[in-house]
Amino acid sequence: KDVFEAFYKRDFAKRLLLKKCTSADMERSFLSKLKAECGGGYTSKMEGMFKDMDLSRDVMASYAAYLAGQQQSAASSTSTTTTTPGSNADSSQPPPPPCSSVDMDVQVL
Repeated sequence: KDVFEAFYKRDFAKRLLLKKCTSADMERSFLSKLKAECGGGYTSKMEGMFKDMDLSRDVMASYAAYLAGQQQSAASSTSTTTTTPGSNADSSQPPPPPCSSVDMDVQVL
């Protein structure tokens, strides 16, 4: 059971982050079956990954709308994914140190 969880969680995270999911409904259905069989604690982090992806999509849509309102050039494209600390698929790796600030120079040609 634990071995399956580790492999499924890792592969599930890869599918989500690389946008390789063929059907989100099928993934959610499978998670529901796992939850019914193994309990909520077994699937809570994987369900959290879905919530993180939904949040990322919403944030990126808001950012795109903001840029459209600012009449920014469409020459650059940005894509980010937000995840919850601790819900990463490979918990054997330490999390990266938090960034205090990011300085970026933007040039519009």
